[in-house]
Amino acid sequence: CRELVVVVHLKEKVRAGGAIGADAGSTDGHGMIEGILRNVAGRGECLMGKVSKSVRGHSEISVQVEKPLLFSEGNATLSAEMHQGSSDLTSSCGYKHVVRGLSLSCSWPRPVLGGLLSNSISYLADVREVALAKHAVSDVLLDGGYSTKSSLEHSLQFEARDDPSLPSAGWAASLTSEVAGLGGDAAFVKQHASLQANLPFTLPLPIALPLTLSGLFKCGYVLPFSTGPPAPDGADGAAAAGTPRTFASDRFHLDGPLPMRGFGFHGTGPRSRGDYLGGDLFWSASAHITAPLPQPIPENVKTHLFACCGNLNSWRGSRSDSVRSLFTNVRASWGGGFVMALGPGRIEFNFSVPITTGGDAFNPWQLGFGAYL
Repeated sequence: CRELVVVVHLKEKVRAGGAIGADAGSTDGHGMIEGILRNVAGRGECLMGKVSKSVRGHSEISVQVEKPLLFSEGNATLSAEMHQGSSDLTSSCGYKHVVRGLSLSCSWPRPVLGGLLSNSISYLADVREVALAKHAVSDVLLDGGYSTKSSLEHSLQFEARDDPSLPSAGWAASLTSEVAGLGGDAAFVKQHASLQANLPFTLPLPIALPLTLSGLFKCGYVLPFSTGPPAPDGADGAAAAGTPRTFASDRFHLDGPLPMRGFGFHGTGPRSRGDYLGGDLFWSASAHITAPLPQPIPENVKTHLFACCGNLNSWRGSRSDSVRSLFTNVRASWGGGFVMALGPGRIEFNFSVPITTGGDAFNPWQLGFGAYL
């Protein structure tokens, strides 16, 4: 009879910790300070707090409690969060946006098809404030004041890239669905999706040059089924009076410098007297060819050529007419620049050439920071 003895040595993480770092959204970068208290009740719970400030004037403070589901398949967790965030959109939209609320979430990641598939289901309860700028004289006046939202959200994300910020191979996708109307003012169905693919190839030159061809497509819509702020007849970019209309807090914005290179932050789509109103449906697409730079330039800095296009609009007339209108007056640009991977995001310095602008402001030289998905 043989006896096998297995000894596993574990080192527990420190009980309390903190960090100063950066994070990235799809169009913005954040500097943040966060703290964590582990194993609060002895079963792997974590208490986390975070304060962040973004490049574009968004600030947020949040407190989150997370508990692992110890007997679940994979690394499933339950979490509860209280948060407050504010965004200064005065220059582009004519208001400041403040959100206060809480969320309850359950998430469970699992390996699939050589990547990681993450599912999450959340309940969201928010109080939103649209604080109008003193100079506001446009249709954005209709969106001022407070509104409440109570919703359920399901998020599905797949990650199979070799590097999320500057990939050379692999693909990623996401799909988020939200239904609001479980109390509160807002009532809508909202979905947005993204798909990104990267294909490495080599040019047959005397010295082999490894390149990457990347494509990114995004789209989304929000369909209201209750009447939000009333829209006057003939409003620029707004629906006709009496029809269901979304709140400013629930609309999409198609932003530059990422992914709409050359255009401004919240700087495309329907507008009224210079204030951008956001839209109910959008799409965008971009293609890149990325190449390495010679040494001693670091490997996380590359050059790229790009072309991008997209459009953003509100529901007008029939649903089919609104969808068709997305493919008229499309915004598009092309150009080149430099890309640097930086933590979870990427910094781009680009020179862009307009193809069509739809009357929106265009800036050929831009420096942008954000996530690539």
